[in-house]
Amino acid sequence: MTFVFWVWRPGVSVLLLLCVCDGAEGVIRRHCDCYEEDMYVQKDLGGFIQCSLKPGLGPYAECTEITDLRTGLEEVFPDVRSLCILHSSSSLPADSFSHIPLLEHLYLDGSHLAKVTSGAFAGLPKLRFLHILVSSSWGGVNVTLEPGVFQGLSSLEELTLAGMSLALAPPALLDPLVRVRSLRVDRAGARDLGELFCLLSPGMEKLETLELPGSMVSSIQNGGCSGSNPWPTVLLSRIRILDLSGNPVRRVEPKSLSVFQNLSSLSLSVVDVWVGQLWGSGMGRVNKLYLSSYTLRQFTPSLSDLCTLVVKHGVESLNLHLALITAFTAEVMKRCGPGLRQLSVTSEDLSGMDLGFWTGTGQIQGLMMVLTKLTNASFCSAGGGRVWNLTSLILHENHLTEITTDQFSCMPLLERLDLSGNHISSLAHRALQGMPLLRVLDLTHNKISMLGADDFEGLPALEVLLLEGNKISGGIAHGVFRRQHRLQDLSLGEIDIIYQLYLNMLFLGFPTKLQHLLIDTGPGTYLTVGHVPAPEFPMVLELRGKMIQSSDCENKMFPMVRELKSMFTDLVSLRVLRLYSESPLILLEGVFIPLLSLSTLVFDQVDFRCDCSNGWLLDWADNSRKTQVVLLQRQQCIWHYQRLNFLSTMERLCQTEDDFLSYVSTTATVCTLLCLALGYRFLRWPCVVLFFRLRGWVERRVGRRWWRRNRRMGGQWEELIEGEEKEEEEVRYDAFVSFSSGDEAWVLGEMAPMLEEGEPRLRLCLHHRDFEVGKGIVDNIAENIYCSRRTVCVLTRRYLRSDWCGLEMRVATHRLLSEHSHRLILIFLEHISPFELSAFHRLAKLARTRTYLDWPQDEDERVTFWERLRRNIAERDADELHDPPEAS
Repeated sequence: MTFVFWVWRPGVSVLLLLCVCDGAEGVIRRHCDCYEEDMYVQKDLGGFIQCSLKPGLGPYAECTEITDLRTGLEEVFPDVRSLCILHSSSSLPADSFSHIPLLEHLYLDGSHLAKVTSGAFAGLPKLRFLHILVSSSWGGVNVTLEPGVFQGLSSLEELTLAGMSLALAPPALLDPLVRVRSLRVDRAGARDLGELFCLLSPGMEKLETLELPGSMVSSIQNGGCSGSNPWPTVLLSRIRILDLSGNPVRRVEPKSLSVFQNLSSLSLSVVDVWVGQLWGSGMGRVNKLYLSSYTLRQFTPSLSDLCTLVVKHGVESLNLHLALITAFTAEVMKRCGPGLRQLSVTSEDLSGMDLGFWTGTGQIQGLMMVLTKLTNASFCSAGGGRVWNLTSLILHENHLTEITTDQFSCMPLLERLDLSGNHISSLAHRALQGMPLLRVLDLTHNKISMLGADDFEGLPALEVLLLEGNKISGGIAHGVFRRQHRLQDLSLGEIDIIYQLYLNMLFLGFPTKLQHLLIDTGPGTYLTVGHVPAPEFPMVLELRGKMIQSSDCENKMFPMVRELKSMFTDLVSLRVLRLYSESPLILLEGVFIPLLSLSTLVFDQVDFRCDCSNGWLLDWADNSRKTQVVLLQRQQCIWHYQRLNFLSTMERLCQTEDDFLSYVSTTATVCTLLCLALGYRFLRWPCVVLFFRLRGWVERRVGRRWWRRNRRMGGQWEELIEGEEKEEEEVRYDAFVSFSSGDEAWVLGEMAPMLEEGEPRLRLCLHHRDFEVGKGIVDNIAENIYCSRRTVCVLTRRYLRSDWCGLEMRVATHRLLSEHSHRLILIFLEHISPFELSAFHRLAKLARTRTYLDWPQDEDERVTFWERLRRNIAERDADELHDPPEAS
């Protein structure tokens, strides 16, 4: 049910509205708003972009302030089917909308657009409606359209190009649009129809509507296309609707429109053109003809010539805008014949018209006279008692002052009567009698001050009654709407000096089919609904006034409310809430809690106060999973007499300490994790070596003896000697052998037997044999290297590729640098060139500055190799032999 409820308070107004989407998500979007299908919402929310959203094509999205179409549309959901964009981009790049594959309706408005690249609309196989607006000027802007711009739009049915010149368009621009039914090229700046007709592709066989308004065509003539090519006559002969309005047509050449033989509608703007040129143009039948003046100066066609045109071309509907017609009499109207069904005239002055003109034809079913300065609408009395089978009468913006008795009684078939914008102050007795089929009555913006009990008694079929804009101060009689049981839409005027308003007494019941009720009251009006039946259909209730009071909440109408201003209690079915404020607004926290069904919250021109008491709204909008917030990013707040953007200002003013700490801690955590990841990837082994170098530096500076001496109480010489002996015992191996697992066979088969079984017998540390089980590999490597007098590295290419061997080399190098007593012995088991070693700068430096051993291939030389290796391992450096210090 669509039930709208308006309430105005001093400076604050709120509008609640039904049905935007079934599943919403609380998100504050910076540029785009997405919302679901709902006709009333679409009509009410499309105020920022003049984009007519088509029913049945939801979900919808509306984007503004877009500077880059590639990144600016990231907020648009991929399931959106209708998209309106207000942008400042200079180009439409390829694949701009490919991430919205379900798009069917696209509207682009950008005054800076200069280029549309090929493939700009690629990935939109379902697009049916495309509107591109570049400039609102009349000349047309030069926009570069690359070949293939519309490639892939095989489903496109309606194309609008507005404000761009097509003089430099590629010849086959429209070739891919084989299913287009309607083409509108607006304000293109063309001076010859051939420029526009010749752009049409022969493959556009379904084209029926061709609109070319707002260009500079002053003469209609068939001059063909460039290169002596004729107009695409086969294609043009299928056109049913041709719009050439807004062109300063001064001449229509004979036979120039002969290709159009079966038009259903023709619109044309003229400058002092004799109407006879039209029936000489060669065009065929035209059902609807719209003629207007190009300038503000009225054109003066003869009613006789118009009737000749109507008869010659079978015109059924004639619309004349800014036309000054003389001799508007029944005698002349007879020449229009019986075929004319609709007549619409907008003129500065038809006050001298014969009100009985309609008797000349008698077949007119719809009459519209706007701005004609009519002061009297006594068509029936001028008709001499004849019955007029009129179904629609629109007399908008005239000078009518009253409706007299039985003024429209000769129109028994009338269904619509529009008297809005006049000066009607009263309804005479039985003024609206004789119209039993009347469904729509519009009396808005008149001067009606009182509603009597019998004013609408003769309108039993009335469905829409509009009285808005009338200041009703003389009272409303009880039962004034008692006969309107079919009423669906009722708008009451400004009810002034009426302090008690009983809805049930206005109807003496309640029309259960009512879907929209608007009541505009003065200050202090007390509203009572009373005992009324529940509406059968979705209903919109609008209450307007500076202060409306009501304690009558226990009724069957309020639970159906869907739209409201400032009154939220008992609205458990409310689904859409719209807020409007005329003064700085503060929303109390929890104000939306009673709205259990709220799915959409719309902010419409709200001026907030830049106060942190509104800060809860941002958190609620972000975290609410069932309510979608619309247009909040466009609202402003008042700060020191300045209007600032609400979102950005609140984020600066109301950032709490918790928010700041959360930001700092999150940033620190992310940076730490990033540094750890990078360090592990690039600095893992250098850090390990650095650790051992620092440990060696500490040992060298502090000294193990000093540390042990201070650990003991009293420190005697014998204890120092015992400590040195224990330290001596800590050197468990003569050599730590660093080798690759691929060279294990040589180490175990050749090296270990020769060194451990010969004389003197040496103690070797081999990792597969001597590493402590259960201890970490790094700890085992470091401990055993520091427990060995020498480190022997068995170098091969496999050794260079091993990370563990590299670690052993780094630890040994660190010890070599920190303890000059340690010796590093290099054995090249295979030849490795200096170029291969250059990638390992530490090893290459050792090979250049220290003597190393090569494993000889000759058996005889291997004896000398083993002797040299044994001697280098077994030798003790001079600084290792020292005398114990004297006891103090």
